[in-house]
Amino acid sequence: MNTERTNPTVEPTQAPFVLLTSPRCGSTTLSECLSLHPGIDLSFEPFHPDGGSPFAAEGATNHSPLAALPEFDRAIDRLFERFDGIKHVLHQLSPILARRLLRRRPLRVILLRRENLLRQAVSNLLAFETSIWHAGDGPWPPPKLPRLDIERLAAMMAYYRDSQRIFATMLCHDNVDHRTLSYEALFDRESWVARRRVLDELFIFLGRPPIRDEQLLGALKRALDPAPNRLASTALYRRIPNWREIERRLGDASLGWSIAD
Repeated sequence: MNTERTNPTVEPTQAPFVLLTSPRCGSTTLSECLSLHPGIDLSFEPFHPDGGSPFAAEGATNHSPLAALPEFDRAIDRLFERFDGIKHVLHQLSPILARRLLRRRPLRVILLRRENLLRQAVSNLLAFETSIWHAGDGPWPPPKLPRLDIERLAAMMAYYRDSQRIFATMLCHDNVDHRTLSYEALFDRESWVARRRVLDELFIFLGRPPIRDEQLLGALKRALDPAPNRLASTALYRRIPNWREIERRLGDASLGWSIAD
């Protein structure tokens, strides 16, 4: 199994939840899948800096995170009065506010991560360089791909590794009911049956029954279809001018960190 459930004795109730992720882990698609459930209304990145949130780590107001705690608590209360859950990207809040969010009770957390950190970094840097973040943002694939800065890729990989480890440790230390899900466990499954099983387990974890409506199942299947949605592939990565050097310097066969396979 590629997912882990903590506190398995807890009965599944409809507690508020957070989908916690780092960039390029498939969280936008997973958010779409969760939102297709008739019992889930999801707030999409309420602390994104482009949304004007005063609590966003980038472009935040001048007060310190500690001074902002009472106001932040009220904002979280309002969010969970309106929504069943929120999607949050790790870097969008300061560590103090992020932990404040995740320590609220009752709360369930889906920690979405990626095992192949090299592909995660390459995907993110390509998005920065091409300004294409999601399917439909622009012509894909672009006719020409840029060389990628290897030192920047290495720094991104280190950030993903360390931040995911820190938050996983924090969730366990604070006894937050959570499940860890890898990108590969959901999006690299070859069959729709296997992908649907992962989603069924997530819905049950969130206190909702699995989807049985045929129209909604069709929408889920289309959302997870890699053909129109996946922005990256081995063939695409091999069009990066310096992909061989990236692979040689940053690839790790023992961990499956590769862009060529």
